[in-house]
Amino acid sequence: MHEAREELIGKGIPLTGLLKDFSDGWIFGCPSKYWQTLLIRMMCLVNNNRVTVKYYAQQLKEYHGLETVEPVRTLNFNKNGLKLINQQPTYLPNTYKLLWDFFIHLEQKQVLQRTGDREFSKLLPCGYKYRAIKPKSYS
Repeated sequence: MHEAREELIGKGIPLTGLLKDFSDGWIFGCPSKYWQTLLIRMMCLVNNNRVTVKYYAQQLKEYHGLETVEPVRTLNFNKNGLKLINQQPTYLPNTYKLLWDFFIHLEQKQVLQRTGDREFSKLLPCGYKYRAIKPKSYS
């Protein structure tokens, strides 16, 4: 995560203001600022300009081992347990909603632009353009 953060900053993509503090804290088995940093870097590396929840949920799992299903299973188990004892479950986050909320946040920060009902396009350098940016030297 630290390498991804340093790479983004070195290439002129400051994370200040881009990361969102989700009240749920840890999702996908790691703190929000970690998976968000990895996700932003991944969006920069992927040569496709299209951004969808399904694609990037799969990418987080495949390339970073961030399980996007198991936490939801566990939360649903807890939800069903609460119903058994006649307690109302509180809002339970799910992968789709969480990533969608983050993409909306990035749209507000002018990093993404909505292009359809369920997809966005990137407004930051991505793919070959991102890789071609020479990192700034901080020595």
